[in-house]
Amino acid sequence: MRYKKITLHTLRLSVLTMLIHSGAGVSDTQIFDGAGKYDLTQEAYLDGIEARNKAQVNNRPGEALSLSSGGTEKTAVKASGEGTSVMLEGTEKQKIA
Repeated sequence: MRYKKITLHTLRLSVLTMLIHSGAGVSDTQIFDGAGKYDLTQEAYLDGIEARNKAQVNNRPGEALSLSSGGTEKTAVKASGEGTSVMLEGTEKQKIA
C-alpha cells in the first residue's frame, strides 16, 4: 500500500511539472510593437493581438485565422498609436465576421 501511495504522488508531481513547463492555460496577447510590417503566421491567436507604435499587421490572404479575446473583457484586436494599422483580409468564400 505504501508503494502505491508513493507511485501516485510521483505521478501527480510529474503531470504537474509537465503542465508548468508546457505553459498550459497561460497565454498572453500577441503584441506587435514598433514601425514595420508584421504578418500573422499562426492559425489562432486565442488571447487576441495588439499593434502599437506604427506597426502594420496583416494576415495572409486565403489562410485560416482565428482571433478571440480569451474570454475576458479585453478586445480580440487592438491598435494603438498614430500610424498603426491592422488589416484583415477575407476571401470570397471566407468572409470576416
